[in-house]
Amino acid sequence: MSDINFTLVLFQLLNLIVLVVWLVLAIRAFRQLRDAKMSEGVRIGWAFLIVFFPVLGAVAFLSVRPGLSQTNV
Repeated sequence: MSDINFTLVLFQLLNLIVLVVWLVLAIRAFRQLRDAKMSEGVRIGWAFLIVFFPVLGAVAFLSVRPGLSQTNV
């Protein structure tokens, strides 16, 4: 019988979950970035953050929502 390293399997599963979460958040952020009203330089900066700071960049963009019209409640 072969020994299965369950700790390694758990970490690999965690890595897969983080990857899927990042992909979903990044796709959503890029779709909103496409429709946002901002200059090309700012748009490139946000795209850089989303790609090079995987989860944090997408979460920051989706939290701040730059370039989208704000409505007063």
